[in-house]
Amino acid sequence: LSLESTATMYGMDTESYMEAAGITDADIMSAAKGTLRNLLVLEYICDKEGMTQESQAYQDMQTEILGYNGFTSMEEAELYGITKWNVDFVVKYNVVLAFVIDNAVVTESAVE
Repeated sequence: LSLESTATMYGMDTESYMEAAGITDADIMSAAKGTLRNLLVLEYICDKEGMTQESQAYQDMQTEILGYNGFTSMEEAELYGITKWNVDFVVKYNVVLAFVIDNAVVTESAVE
């Protein structure tokens, strides 16, 4: 959810919500930088490994994510205010996570 939609849910404008929640502009910038960094890494791995929106792994994960949240299609999710960008981010995150788990190679034992 965006700050605007969250504020609206509480019957507030964005500035009032941020003040009440103790959210500063610096907090927003920090979160944005972290999100951008994560998105760039996800995009790089997806591009490098051919995990496009047309790939079977992507399609399967999107169906799973939407179904987990009670939706049968992206169009249905959008009716509830879920953006394609948000779904895409979650799907890419999960596709990349599954890829990393499936392809990780342990090179030394964990320290006990």
